[in-house]
Amino acid sequence: MASCAKSIYIQTDSLGTSKFILYKNNYKYIENTSFTHFVMSGKYEISDSSIVFECREKGKLPYNYLGHSVEIKHTNQNSEFTTLQIIDKQSNEPLILTSISARNKSNQIIDIVESNFDGFALLRKNHEITLIEIEYVGYAKQLVDCHHFNGHDLLIRLEPLRSNSRMSSAGCLTYFPDVLLEYKIDAPSNIQSFERNGTVFRKE
Repeated sequence: MASCAKSIYIQTDSLGTSKFILYKNNYKYIENTSFTHFVMSGKYEISDSSIVFECREKGKLPYNYLGHSVEIKHTNQNSEFTTLQIIDKQSNEPLILTSISARNKSNQIIDIVESNFDGFALLRKNHEITLIEIEYVGYAKQLVDCHHFNGHDLLIRLEPLRSNSRMSSAGCLTYFPDVLLEYKIDAPSNIQSFERNGTVFRKE
């Protein structure tokens, strides 16, 4: 069930603001944060317990920002490295060869490492690092704001993405994999908020 009126849902944190605009069965997503600025649009569907957004541009997906999937494992003040462990959020299995990029306040990459066969990676400490970006094929990207986790080793859980296929516009047997992002809703007939991985969008 989709509303004919336009509805706006906003999420704000210390990095910036994200916004979903819903109209009929369509949505526009606007992200304007310290590190990302983009707009995407598509279709959405509502069920009794969730709202699902179809995303056709994998390079433009809402990030997980301030660490809802990040857990402090140990205090680490003396080592010259920060230890990161990357695992699947659902299975808890280690994710091998995960790409981990350390960025400065200008969003420039200053170091890149990969996780090993046990999902561990060592990132050399550097006072210029303000953000860690973690990428793995088939999973949502994770941004870690280093101001929240300085001096600690971290366990990071990446979220597997749901995929969906559609035929080409010509109707031939060529399929394009889309990503489906599912958020839990509070009420299907009058949504006041929806949530995914601890990130809550509230109606304006």
